[in-house]
Amino acid sequence: YHRCQADHPEFTTTYESIGQTVDVDISYLDLMVVRKTILTTYDYILKTFTDDEGVQKPAALRESSAKDSKQSPKPEADKDVSDNVSTLIQEALDTIRVDVRFKGTDFSLCHDDGTPIALLSVTAATMRVLLTHQMLVEATIGNITLADQLDLMPSDESSAMSETKQFNHQAQQDPRRLLLYIKGDELADFRYETFDTNSPSYPGHNATVKLRLGAAHLTFIERPLCELLLFGSRFSAMHGLFEAARQAAAYGTTQLTEEMIGSGNKCHFDVVMSAPVITFPRDGIVPYSSSSDAGNSNRLGVDVIVAQPGELTISNEFTTVHEVGRDWDVNHISLALQRIGL
Repeated sequence: YHRCQADHPEFTTTYESIGQTVDVDISYLDLMVVRKTILTTYDYILKTFTDDEGVQKPAALRESSAKDSKQSPKPEADKDVSDNVSTLIQEALDTIRVDVRFKGTDFSLCHDDGTPIALLSVTAATMRVLLTHQMLVEATIGNITLADQLDLMPSDESSAMSETKQFNHQAQQDPRRLLLYIKGDELADFRYETFDTNSPSYPGHNATVKLRLGAAHLTFIERPLCELLLFGSRFSAMHGLFEAARQAAAYGTTQLTEEMIGSGNKCHFDVVMSAPVITFPRDGIVPYSSSSDAGNSNRLGVDVIVAQPGELTISNEFTTVHEVGRDWDVNHISLALQRIGL
């Protein structure tokens, strides 16, 4: 964490006119996801932290503290000091930049006895938030892979945990075990930026949203996918948590949409989303033991059907039309669906 005042000699050079800077680096994490452990922890949290009296007590404390604050006025000297803070320094401290760099995470999805089902890997995620008189949010996710780990773990349970990384690497390297992967450098690239209407560089709209989603490739192999569906169905005890999160997300999206429409702000968006490419092998089986030709373009070595739902592009553009003696703002929205194949 760095904090720099505007009168510092290196404020505009080293610190790029940013009053506060936060840099967060998160190393690679290896997590084992076991249903029994997660549900036990979830049940413990519900029983420990959702007591009714425990929920009401903080509210009562907040009310009492609010009353105390109203009854005790601030000293006049403190008020004078806060009023005399330099405007230049205050503006510098109001600017903040947060950079988060995440090397990645391996989620090993396992049965209750520790037997692995699949390996979900997320790599190279970054995020930047810059707050000045404008706002900028950027986020990228490098890649996501889902690899089948059935029948990889040795029968000797004592050596299973010590060799977990070896089998994770083996599952990721075998192309026939990849259930989900991304072609390209990035899975998702998101950018949201607001603009100051009084700025000379005002582009004509208040905010812009840019989103790029890479094409995920899903291989429909029957056995590992059935195991994953069974694994997910066993988390039905957490249905209340998932439903609450869904409702909160839906409510937040609705409120944001109504606010943007009601306020009359102009939002420019440029979205390109590639639908998942689904590969169906013959009989839903891939023989891991067979050796495929290295020069064969089919990485599975079996007959397949490939479904390509296509690429969706949505964008808009604002123009001004003079009619009936006044200027009207017109929002042109373009939508395209292409690259569909089977």
